[in-house]
Amino acid sequence: MAARFFVDYDTSTGTIITSGLLEWATSPPAPGSKRLFTDVDAPNRLHHVVDISASPPVVVPRIPTLGESKWKAKREIDVLAGRVRATYITTTPGQAEVYQEKLAEAREARARLDAGESVTAADYPFLQAEMTVTGADLSATADTILAIAAQWRAVGAAIEQARRAGKVAIDEAADKTAVEQAKESAAATLRGMANGAT
Repeated sequence: MAARFFVDYDTSTGTIITSGLLEWATSPPAPGSKRLFTDVDAPNRLHHVVDISASPPVVVPRIPTLGESKWKAKREIDVLAGRVRATYITTTPGQAEVYQEKLAEAREARARLDAGESVTAADYPFLQAEMTVTGADLSATADTILAIAAQWRAVGAAIEQARRAGKVAIDEAADKTAVEQAKESAAATLRGMANGAT
């Protein structure tokens, strides 16, 4: 395949200084650097390096540092925790606000009912909407929402504990092997928490 890209690299370290499409190579490389032409698609300093021990030098994937490996592993744990949460709750925009409104109404309605106050469904539009769908009365609707909230509170806390424990273990890892082990251990725990996991 014909070379489509150029790479200017530090001749002592192989670090990529600049790179781009072949037609962008309109000026000579900076002092202390050399230029090579490659068919590696859009190489860059974050993901590639030039192997200066090869003859001729070639662009190769850059091996991440321990710190970079930890950052990536922790990011993967965060993403997985979010996916696990999504097996219990609806994550579409605005839905969390709806849940909060329903919970606030349920708490207030339950407190007023327990105090013997006169309460009507019209006082609580979100509860009333739920009642219209289910046919349950105000008391039962409030109790159902409170029970669901309590269940989620326990599940959500367990997911958060697993997420944080995984990230702390990754931070404490002494090498990349330990990072991978900590990540996989946390991931296995989180996957086991997903709604419907067997």
